[in-house]
Amino acid sequence: MMTIYTDKRIKHKAQHLLKEHNGNDIYNICQTLNIPILKNDLGTVRGCLQYHENTDTYIIHINSNYEWGKFGIAHELGHFFLHKDLNSFKLHNCSIELENKLEDQANLFAAELLLPDNLIKTFPYPLNKWGIQQIAFLNDLPQFVVEQKVAQLKLFNPTPQNFQNVGKIIV
Repeated sequence: MMTIYTDKRIKHKAQHLLKEHNGNDIYNICQTLNIPILKNDLGTVRGCLQYHENTDTYIIHINSNYEWGKFGIAHELGHFFLHKDLNSFKLHNCSIELENKLEDQANLFAAELLLPDNLIKTFPYPLNKWGIQQIAFLNDLPQFVVEQKVAQLKLFNPTPQNFQNVGKIIV
């Protein structure tokens, strides 16, 4: 049976992991969980979580050419914590909507792990001076991750009356 995760439940899972590991160092988290990270040229694949049944171990494979490797690792950790009981080979026979939903959930988990609410709220720079692209760059994250978090926290207000602040964080 497949567990259905709400955005709130995914956030809580990520927050629990942050608390349990005293931060969001994904390399430390993987080391603690005994999940090796292998970086290789994977062609068009950004990354994947592999399970070895005979040794009961997981491995995260990340494309060495992927610009957002840290995000890719956090995304695969999302699959580990949210979907590790699912057989991906069986899922390929399911709808593309289900596959997209699982990918969206892993993205959300990665966003919550790498850019937790308290990090945004205690950002050392005046948020209203920084655009989403700049925050993404400073945190080495894809722009859509910052956009997702800013929208979730309602820090971004792209209304026509406030056009000068489009792309800026509102504090």
